[in-house]
Amino acid sequence: MSNHKLSTIEDIYDQIGGLGRFQFAVIFLVGGLKFLVGWSMMLMSYAGYIGDYVCITDLEMDHTMVTNISASGQTVNGSALNVCSVNGTACNDFKFLGSKRTAISEWHLVCDRRWLKATITSIQLAGVIPGSILGGLSGDYIGRRYTAYGSLLLHVILNVISAYSVNWQMFVVMRFLLGAIMGALLIMSVPYPCEFLPMRWRHVLPAIPFWPTGVISFAVVAWWLEDWSLIQHGCAIVSAVMLLGYLLVD
Repeated sequence: MSNHKLSTIEDIYDQIGGLGRFQFAVIFLVGGLKFLVGWSMMLMSYAGYIGDYVCITDLEMDHTMVTNISASGQTVNGSALNVCSVNGTACNDFKFLGSKRTAISEWHLVCDRRWLKATITSIQLAGVIPGSILGGLSGDYIGRRYTAYGSLLLHVILNVISAYSVNWQMFVVMRFLLGAIMGALLIMSVPYPCEFLPMRWRHVLPAIPFWPTGVISFAVVAWWLEDWSLIQHGCAIVSAVMLLGYLLVD
């Protein structure tokens, strides 16, 4: 009989085979949280897209300056395309062309509201900072399992709520809260699965391309759906599926 003393959990992992099916499941169920964050983080890259729009004023359109544009095959006044005023008259409203539904077209974030595009992205990123701090503290005090999957549950709920934002102010608040959740998920995506891996394999986890895979899949989904609200629903659905990992990872 061996006299080797098992002094750490890593010793036990080595004795039972080290890297097995359970560890692979943990890597993809927990390390894969970065996939979701990559998807969710990139939302503003689509929602902030500024497509062609027509300035609508009280003036009748000047039919002598008609220009054909490719978007949706529509014909508009060339002087009213992508401008904030026509002949010195400010726009009362905007008509966005094409099939893409973005936060820009939803709440007409152009002209005097153009600054909101960059501001919303900055606010989302600002939420990541406190989310990372609180997520790390929560993981130490109440456990990484509860923190990771509690944050994932909130990610589902907040994405659904955000998809039904009634104005840009509500959308901004939701992006900040989602940014905080992204920070918590990122801070849990490496140390939590590492707890189940042998020491000699832990350095491999950060090299697995979960983040770029999430970004690439987001691009494909955005191209397919062309709707910021549907994209958020999709993110919520994928997050809900990954919640099933709570039953396995303990």
